[in-house]
Amino acid sequence: MELFPILKKAKLDFSRPTFNDTNIILPTARDTIASLPGNLADDEFSANEESDYLQNSEKETENINVYLRIRPTNNVCNMYKFTTDKVIVSQVDHTKNVNITEKHYSFTSVLNEAVDQVQIYDQIVRPTLSNPFASTGATFASYGVSSSGKTFTILGGSDFTAGLVPRAITQIFTEFQNFIAEFPCVKVTRDEIRELCDDDVESEMKTVDDFIFECAKLNKGKQLSNWSSKSIQENHNFSPKEEFEDRIYIWVSFVEIYNEKITDLLYNASSKSTFKTLKIYSNKGNSYIPGLTWFFVSKIDDALNILKYGLSKVSYASTKINDHSSRSHTIFTINLIAENKSGFQYSSFKFCDLAGAEKSKKAGNVGERLKEAGGINNSLLVLGRCLEAVHHNQSKNNKKTAEIVVPVRDSKLTFLIQSSLLGYEKFFMIVNLFPTSDFFEENLNVLKFASIAKQIVVRQVEVKKFKRPSLRFSYLMQSQLNNSIDINRTCNRINEENETFDESDLDFSYEWNKMSNEQLIEQLRKQKEEIEVIKKLYVQKEQDYIDSEMKLRQDVVKQYKQIHENLSKRNAADKEHLEYYYQQKMDSLKQSYERKLSEAYDEIEDLRRSLYKAIKKNSKQNEEKDINESNEEQEDESCEDDLIEIDD
Repeated sequence: MELFPILKKAKLDFSRPTFNDTNIILPTARDTIASLPGNLADDEFSANEESDYLQNSEKETENINVYLRIRPTNNVCNMYKFTTDKVIVSQVDHTKNVNITEKHYSFTSVLNEAVDQVQIYDQIVRPTLSNPFASTGATFASYGVSSSGKTFTILGGSDFTAGLVPRAITQIFTEFQNFIAEFPCVKVTRDEIRELCDDDVESEMKTVDDFIFECAKLNKGKQLSNWSSKSIQENHNFSPKEEFEDRIYIWVSFVEIYNEKITDLLYNASSKSTFKTLKIYSNKGNSYIPGLTWFFVSKIDDALNILKYGLSKVSYASTKINDHSSRSHTIFTINLIAENKSGFQYSSFKFCDLAGAEKSKKAGNVGERLKEAGGINNSLLVLGRCLEAVHHNQSKNNKKTAEIVVPVRDSKLTFLIQSSLLGYEKFFMIVNLFPTSDFFEENLNVLKFASIAKQIVVRQVEVKKFKRPSLRFSYLMQSQLNNSIDINRTCNRINEENETFDESDLDFSYEWNKMSNEQLIEQLRKQKEEIEVIKKLYVQKEQDYIDSEMKLRQDVVKQYKQIHENLSKRNAADKEHLEYYYQQKMDSLKQSYERKLSEAYDEIEDLRRSLYKAIKKNSKQNEEKDINESNEEQEDESCEDDLIEIDD
């Protein structure tokens, strides 16, 4: 017989009852709430607190964990020598066949060809996820040249060869299966924990259900890794934890960094336009991506299907080095939020599959492949510069020199994992080495890079703890409801094992329930009285606020009126002064122009008289000239007449 049929009738879908739901839950409640303290106002939440979390404080320090994984090959270069934690590289002068230099590179551990996926996970990831809230989180990154086995390490193949990500999902859902929340009541937004209202919970649930349904259709028929959580669980002997006080909410996201652009791999599963470019922002040293798709998952199969869908959209291409080469960096993130009576805390775990560094000539890159290789090599170069800068700033030999700015913003990759690069959370690097002579030069750069990373110190920082409002009634009802459901399941199991009950047991159960209900009624009565008092205080405060606001508005209006009048008077005086000033200036200019005009008229008259005299003089000269010319002509004629008479 079901103990809580009325819950279904009430449609309490999200295990977060409101105040109006108390009358429905009351008849079936247990003594969970009755055992809680009566006065919940002792821990009253202050609305004036700008920050709800406890400030981080430094604890013990440790170096970045750098593991070297060797890819199996039959053509191992004889210039490499491996120990349990060191690689010795000998460079040879091929013309004289003698050793030139011998370099030693140290690692946390060297994982040879015999170390399988299970052993790698148990050594690197499992200890951290066994106690996920002991730190703020961790970043697990695979690094190496192209075709060195990075993607295989992070994602792997099916079942026994599954990579770190599917194994991490399996560990979380197996070990904490009794404490995983079924509904998304809280979510991390911009590095802060936000409680969701019932409408948001319903929307998140509908979104993830629709997405999982679309994933099932889109993943069908595709050649994707078929991970079996049962098989992975058997590989590691994961077992559920029995003692854990918190309720855990699990959120996942999946992004790709392709040609220095952030792409949401989980965006709109049903749309043909399945790519969404995003931007990165930073808050208190932690990066976040507004608009990034986060899915709440409460089932292991849903998480694995989401991972498969994201992988189906990752950019791959064929090169001379690798037929299935990653052309982008991918980051799969798991956010774990723990909720208890005092509040919340969360840890974030990033799994980074970094694209491999490669020489374009050797890989045969042209066109689009060449552009992709440029973006990959540039981001890896910035990553190396960041590690060098952090190492320089932490080095004892450089204490007297100025610190170098860590260029985390020069690349999308480094900007996204900046908290790990700056040493504020755990950083695990798996360096993949393909020990053949073909990649000797590239491997040297990888080993140098890893050697620098190994020396960087990580500060152990306390996990942020976010307080909850003390009168959060939904949390009490959630706890009560979960305990009630556990009792219900226990009773159902007893029903299956025993067909009949002892009537005395039933009578005892009835009396026990009756007593528990009476305690609950008394508890809720006190709660209602407190609520009424708070309501009255709220109404009074609200009225005081309204009165204060009205008074403030009146004072502001009065002040503005006075300011307006003063400005009007001042403007009138300024206007009068300006009018007088410009009138005086205009009169002065007028007199000046009139004087200049009179002088110009006099000058014109003088010029006219001079011109008249000149014309008259010129006319007289012309007359005299004409007379002289006439006299000369007469003289010439007279001379000619005289000559004629003489001839005759």
